[in-house]
Amino acid sequence: MIKQCFADIRLVMGFFTRIPVYGNHSANDNRTLAQAAWAFPLPGLVVGAACGGIFAAGLTLGFTPLIAALLALSAQTLLTGALHEDGLADTVDGFAGGKTRQERLAIMKDSRIGTFGVLALLFSLGLRVACIAALADAQVVLLAWIFIAMGSRSFMVVIMGALPPARADGLAVLAQTPSRTGISMALFLAVLAGFALLGTHASTPLAAAALATTFVLLWAKRRIGGMTGDVCGAAQQLSEMAMWLALAAAL
Repeated sequence: MIKQCFADIRLVMGFFTRIPVYGNHSANDNRTLAQAAWAFPLPGLVVGAACGGIFAAGLTLGFTPLIAALLALSAQTLLTGALHEDGLADTVDGFAGGKTRQERLAIMKDSRIGTFGVLALLFSLGLRVACIAALADAQVVLLAWIFIAMGSRSFMVVIMGALPPARADGLAVLAQTPSRTGISMALFLAVLAGFALLGTHASTPLAAAALATTFVLLWAKRRIGGMTGDVCGAAQQLSEMAMWLALAAAL
């Protein structure tokens, strides 16, 4: 069991970040993303701590909150390889640009980015930077970034469990469907982190993330009849935006 836990953590860290993951490989490493779903929030712990620290360092060096937020968010895209941003752009391009289910899936698979995708990324980046800069306090942003990075990744598991794969191949098929235990554990880790770091202030961001995830779930079900890896990325991005927005409004 312990070996499986470490294998799951190594899997999600290697998949969701560009951080080199080392260790001895074993039979327990042949785990699917669905089996490792409980650990989805854990890369957010590392990413959030690193980016919150960069924001704090930027303020210490005399940068304005806006510049510090831009630097920290830039670091986040480097740490994650812009994986979730790519999913958001592809999903919005496909859902908004395609007239039929097949057209939407074809657009989402296309590596080129369209107008809707560009606009979605601009809004995503701009909204998050504005919210982080508005909070301004280094300690608050550090704690919030860890919580939001963990929470937004946990809600991807909900999409994986609620919707079938939209196509016969691709990441969604390889990832498989997480168990109820895995989904519950991922959400529990997010809730635990939220209340441990922000106390009762975590309630509003969690509710906002749940609403954002529900929106993506219903939108995906209507437009393509299921989910893809891009849809999961879009859910993470919209949840992250919703959580930053809710926290900035609450504080």
